[in-house]
Amino acid sequence: MSIDMYLSDSLAQATSASHFCQKQVTDYQNLQQAITQFTLQTPNLQGKTYDAAKAYFSQILYPLVQGGILLSEAVEKAAKRFPQEYINQVDSISLKQSELEAQIRQMNQYITQAEGIRQLLLSPYMPEEHQSFQLNQNTLLLTMYHDLKHKLEEKLQKLLAYNQSSAQFFTEIKSLEQAVNQGLAQTKTAWNSQTKTFSMPKDLSWTTTIQDKWQQAENEKKGIDPTKNKELEKYNVYALIIHDSEGNPRVFWKIEDKQSGYGIVNPELYQYVTKVGHYLEPELIQFMTYDTYQEKVNAAWRQGVNYETGEKLDPLLGSLVSTSQYVKDGYTWINESELGQALMVLGFTYASYKVLTTTGVKQVENGKIGEVVDARLDNLSPKEISQMSLNELKNSIPKGWQIFEHNGRVHIKDVQGNFRIRIDPPDKITKYKHMHIFDENKNSLDMKGNIVDKKSSDAHIPWSDN
Repeated sequence: MSIDMYLSDSLAQATSASHFCQKQVTDYQNLQQAITQFTLQTPNLQGKTYDAAKAYFSQILYPLVQGGILLSEAVEKAAKRFPQEYINQVDSISLKQSELEAQIRQMNQYITQAEGIRQLLLSPYMPEEHQSFQLNQNTLLLTMYHDLKHKLEEKLQKLLAYNQSSAQFFTEIKSLEQAVNQGLAQTKTAWNSQTKTFSMPKDLSWTTTIQDKWQQAENEKKGIDPTKNKELEKYNVYALIIHDSEGNPRVFWKIEDKQSGYGIVNPELYQYVTKVGHYLEPELIQFMTYDTYQEKVNAAWRQGVNYETGEKLDPLLGSLVSTSQYVKDGYTWINESELGQALMVLGFTYASYKVLTTTGVKQVENGKIGEVVDARLDNLSPKEISQMSLNELKNSIPKGWQIFEHNGRVHIKDVQGNFRIRIDPPDKITKYKHMHIFDENKNSLDMKGNIVDKKSSDAHIPWSDN
């Protein structure tokens, strides 16, 4: 069977599919809104029947609609990509495998004929006055035939290769289609005619597939890069909010090395957090007050270090540029009471964020700043614990826990006497001060809370008393 590409038809299909898919997405979004209104905005509709219906709509129909949106978007993307990648990788005109192969066979025949003529021209019976000219013409003809054959073979190889590679454009569609079909099948058996209620299926694995892909799509739209997020986990990421000359809040980002406690020079990471910082999860970022920032700058200066870059200061300078000069003229630092409102204006997407102040870690929640809720060590993640200073750790010890300090080592035990946190100096595995964190079953944890070998590098979490 010949592999053929009708480019004009493919381009027309892409345009048609795009219009159809966009209309589908609009219809799905309207349905999404209707489901949300029914499940969340009708508190007066109560009772067993309504509760079952709301659960069914939110847990089955809503993810099914999300799957429909994702599927429509994937079809539109693949339909557009198919002809565009063909143009980029193969050619800007339609091609057929059978025609290319026929043209290559024809070129082979022409080459065979030209080579036969060349043998005749080399014959000793050929008059010398014509031989040289005819051989030159024959050489030009052979070169042309070989070039044409090479170009045809190249087009054929590109066409065949594209036929293989283009299949991957539709893999996303297949996995989404499978999840959506599984959900649709469940809707056909969900209604219980005897009880007049919806029954929930036991296997909802398809909804997890859709939710994961939905989150991935949302991240792509926002510009969130999981690889860069992974890199940011190695640092303390702080946001400092100021007012510009017109009184509007703006954000300055500071990325700090966890081991040294000083800023880093990494333009690529700074560009990334500037672009997507307000979308990042609260576990990745903290806000910092001006007083805290100034404390860090001054503390670094006393050590002969530029806090902004982590570089040694020139001793001949004698003094460090004032922290206020890091901000342009006409800008003012925001105070704590203004922080919550500023976060909402700037579009930070989560309801709660940590704020590093001179008196410890506080929390901005729903526009209000206050003490960290549930800041006890047994309620915090390893990542949150690793970002705390020694004083913050001491102030977060649950009732009945004990803390021991000796020669730079800090050990914290729970009420059963089990180690929960150990802060140790550099050892054979690490060359930096680090923290070991354990769960209630004595398992060693990494930064993400996964159980790991206590002797592994992942169990040695970088820590500094900042």
